[in-house]
Amino acid sequence: MAFSVKLRRQLTNSSIRSISEESVEYYTLVEVQNRLLKVYEEDNTIFEASDVKKIVESFAYLRRFAQRQDGNAEKTFEMVKNTLIWRKEMKTPLIKDDIIPLEFYDLGAAFIHGIDLDGNVILNVRAKYAILNDKVRNAIERWLAFTMFKVVEMSMHSGKGWTLLADLTGISVTQYDLPEILWVLKVVVNYMPAGIKSVIVYNLPWFAKPFVKIVMAFIPREWKKLIHFVGHKELLKLIPKDFIPGYIENPNMQFCAPVPPDAKPLSDIDLMYLNTDRDDLINFMHNILAKVK
Repeated sequence: MAFSVKLRRQLTNSSIRSISEESVEYYTLVEVQNRLLKVYEEDNTIFEASDVKKIVESFAYLRRFAQRQDGNAEKTFEMVKNTLIWRKEMKTPLIKDDIIPLEFYDLGAAFIHGIDLDGNVILNVRAKYAILNDKVRNAIERWLAFTMFKVVEMSMHSGKGWTLLADLTGISVTQYDLPEILWVLKVVVNYMPAGIKSVIVYNLPWFAKPFVKIVMAFIPREWKKLIHFVGHKELLKLIPKDFIPGYIENPNMQFCAPVPPDAKPLSDIDLMYLNTDRDDLINFMHNILAKVK
């Protein structure tokens, strides 16, 4: 336990300053933190060391997980533990901005851009181009996992939440990736801490409505009220016009997503953590980009 206490003392003041040490919440977070540190002390291969520092040592991060579980210490402990194990399996703690290639941004299938009318960071998903095959699924799911946790951390830094804006324009009965939709749903439900404020589904096609009813059955009850199915007029009531991607107005355009300055092409990135053949990735991305342009 000395190991746990030592690490807990390394918490920054900013991570605990809004939590009274006399509150039930504080003692809940201490209990969760100490149990996680004990697990790591007994087996330091179970979590990535960087995740122990980033998540376990941070009351701000643990607090968001606790909010997902209504402050229940046992459920919070299990959720954080499972999330850290999953993140290690996905190599999420090891992936950085420079492992996300320029082609991923060029495609514009998933990117962070702008804020909604309440100041929440927006994660944009363009379903038309989120079509994977088994050769590249590992790599792209790891890029997506990194991006999803990045938007969580950006929202924590701003003191706000985040919004998912999913554009379904242009998908057809044969052109949508059901396994990937279910994978994203699994990640959000099982591994993401509190913070999502709104899920905006734009331009839902008629053939998808029966599927949506099935998906809604797996979504936590408290989240169902966050989901909005909208057209263009309704979208303007939720997202400032300046942050609505241009392809909403013109579905045929290629949107230029914001690109980090250290982003590199697929031919130059390190694939160590992606478990995917470089040629398969290049062929996949270039084939889809050829359809976009």
